[in-house]
Amino acid sequence: IEDVDAAFKQINNKLNQESFFILEYANKRNLLEIIRKFLGRSTIDPFSMDPQKRGDGIFYNFHPTYIKEKLEANGFVVEQELMVSLFRSQLLKKVFGKNILGLVESMFQRTFGFFKLSPSVFVRARKIKTV
Repeated sequence: IEDVDAAFKQINNKLNQESFFILEYANKRNLLEIIRKFLGRSTIDPFSMDPQKRGDGIFYNFHPTYIKEKLEANGFVVEQELMVSLFRSQLLKKVFGKNILGLVESMFQRTFGFFKLSPSVFVRARKIKTV
């Protein structure tokens, strides 16, 4: 999404009052990106509110506060957020298996959700007003 306000406004206009909007976005303030920044290996600033692309890619990475503010400005209230892809490593999948990693991730999704350090975030937002 390049124009987040326009997209969220359009989604809001298509939904009935009290409907839900499920959104998944790439979180630029994830733990790996923060480490990359401190090591000087990233062009993305994980602490900036501005959406950013990685390299020449077509996908934007967003700061969690930016997404929350844009949802609220466009008539939504965030009801739930889940941190996903915490263990995106092929090595971890090979060593522990997908089932174990899935179980561990499900335990961490809400426990560490406050920190929003995962590379992907799912949001359930409810429409509270038409914009």
